[in-house]
Amino acid sequence: MKKIRTRNKVLGCALLVILAAVTGLYIFPKWYIRHGEKMIPYSINPPDSGTRILIAVQKSPFKDAALDAVAAACLGQNIHISVVDVDDLPAAGINAWDKIIIFSAIMMWDFYPAVKDFLDAAGNTDKIFMYNTSGSTRMRYKDIDTLNSASVDIDACVSDLLAVIDRAKRI
Repeated sequence: MKKIRTRNKVLGCALLVILAAVTGLYIFPKWYIRHGEKMIPYSINPPDSGTRILIAVQKSPFKDAALDAVAAACLGQNIHISVVDVDDLPAAGINAWDKIIIFSAIMMWDFYPAVKDFLDAAGNTDKIFMYNTSGSTRMRYKDIDTLNSASVDIDACVSDLLAVIDRAKRI
């Protein structure tokens, strides 16, 4: 009888630990969205420099490194790039830009809330390109041109972003 009570206590504790872990996995991404570090907006080249590109980014060391390389490659070109936090995306509007690049993560098998709000309201999705850092998932939002990749190969990411920027300059 004593062994049964001990086993039940162990199983009860194990169940509590599992429940706490599952709850944490659900709550942490939601907390991070509200309290995570935000991108400080900046621009590359003057606003009257030809093609206008908005990059909305969800801050991370990988994305910061990739955008530093993109900025270095685009500096002095006939292109204006404005970098903002993804939370500022809905206020940015779509008509002021020749191309909008959304550089965000997939969290809990879903798009970042501000990204979803923007995409739901956007009429012309031809101007939008999404680069999702998402590991192995293949998530797309409707018919938007999308690339999914884990946050591991900065050189490939920079090359992909520069290719999108180069195509936008030719439009």
